Amino acid sequence: MVSAKDVQELVKSKLKGYKFLIVSNREPYIHMHTPDGVQVKTPAGGLTAALDPLMQATGGTWVAGGSGDADRKNVDKQNRCRVPPSNPKYVLKRVWMSKGEVDKFYFGFSNQTLWPLCHNVFKEPIFDESFWSGYKHTNALYAEAIRQETRGIDKAFIWFHDYHLGLAPKMVRNGATKKQKLVLAHFWHIPWPAWDTFTLLPWGKEILDGMLANDLIGFHLPSYCINFLASVEKVLGIKPDYRVLNVKYKGRTIHVRPFPISVDFDTIDKLARKPGVAREIKRVRAPQYIPYKYIGVGVDRIDYTKGIL
Repeated sequence: MVSAKDVQELVKSKLKGYKFLIVSNREPYIHMHTPDGVQVKTPAGGLTAALDPLMQATGGTWVAGGSGDADRKNVDKQNRCRVPPSNPKYVLKRVWMSKGEVDKFYFGFSNQTLWPLCHNVFKEPIFDESFWSGYKHTNALYAEAIRQETRGIDKAFIWFHDYHLGLAPKMVRNGATKKQKLVLAHFWHIPWPAWDTFTLLPWGKEILDGMLANDLIGFHLPSYCINFLASVEKVLGIKPDYRVLNVKYKGRTIHVRPFPISVDFDTIDKLARKPGVAREIKRVRAPQYIPYKYIGVGVDRIDYTKGIL
């Protein structure tokens, strides 16, 4: 198993001299108003759970959308704050979006267009021009935030995450200065559909053009890599090398690879071994509480692509 220390050493050895940035829609820490004052909470979700330990080990800057009702009051003039609050290890740079922008970018194009399309579920994706416009606009907001963080920097490694940011890589690359050396990578956390499903997307060419501004594109499974390359071939008319999972585009070679992501097992294991957990398990297993031999517990969100047990 690869540890946080292993990743730290890898980043130090391979990215020496590079500024390290992670870019995602969801932020790893949220400032919220509560009756007891402002509190910092960590959002639920695999992305932040997987990447926060990495960032704490390596340092750098995490660019993400501000979502807490006290977020704006807890950043500096550059919309930055140090996290985790108890023991700061890296910088969180927040991107601000209005409710209307979130509705079109996140709840609209990301979740009502790309999500059902990529999961190939029996729910028709919504192809709405206003959603697409909002998606483009918000990707531009992220690209501008990244430009602010890399201004005056000669070398930077920028790691984009998920389907919310399909256009931002091209915007960032196009906005770089001639002397800047930017290495762009993108991990797409959901499936990439078969090419004949992807071609239903009216803006598929633009999404592919944005994604191919990366140097490295990662998916969970090899089949998703093949689906992506097949989409490139069918939509853009470019023949990839399926044998080595590469494609040449606009004078550059883009590498497409499977990288199954994991969770922070050590932290979860420690939580599971706490005395309070054992007591609760014993209480739930008591016959007078639940008189069944087998008990199933599910923690998935209520979503049509996730099973609720």
